[in-house]
Amino acid sequence: RTADIAPRPREPAGLVRLGRALEVRGENWYEALTYGGKLISTAGLAWRSWKHLRIPSIVRHAYETGYQAVPVVAVIAFLISVISAYISAQQLRPYGGEIFTVDIVALGVLREFGVLLTAIMVAGRSGSAYAAELGVMRLNDEVDALESMGMNPYEVLVLPRVLALVIAMPLLTVVADAMGLAGGAVLTGYLLDLPWEQFVARLDSAIG
Repeated sequence: RTADIAPRPREPAGLVRLGRALEVRGENWYEALTYGGKLISTAGLAWRSWKHLRIPSIVRHAYETGYQAVPVVAVIAFLISVISAYISAQQLRPYGGEIFTVDIVALGVLREFGVLLTAIMVAGRSGSAYAAELGVMRLNDEVDALESMGMNPYEVLVLPRVLALVIAMPLLTVVADAMGLAGGAVLTGYLLDLPWEQFVARLDSAIG
């Protein structure tokens, strides 16, 4: 009889959630490792022939990722540098150390802000665009169509985008660094009446 069957012990809810979270995390790590391995193997095969590198595709993605992102990256880097220089000057003014605003701007922009802002902008702008584009292609079975034609989707879709990002990211970082330093120069010249020659001399000392 069912009444004589002992009730099944309830599983601890906390352990169940922990186990499921670990399972999901393990699956994500496995997918990331698989993705990276396929990408590296595809890149190794593509370097043997220029045809497999698909130079026109790389150039197009580098143009979309790099050149078209220059205005946004430049404006953001300029404004962030102006804001950081203004706050630094206001905090240093009571102690008579306004000149160290140049040091803060130079080190902050070249060490942190330039690379970080560029990475955030590229991830938000180009990364989301790539995800949406590839997701739509997956839904429309275009990836399966490439595989049925004997083409490697990683070679056609993934590798050109990755190489374009590798090319565009350092160049965008240089633009962000230059605009960040320009923003610091404008703010210090306007707020502290610091001549351009003195700013450059202090900048060279701080970078050194």
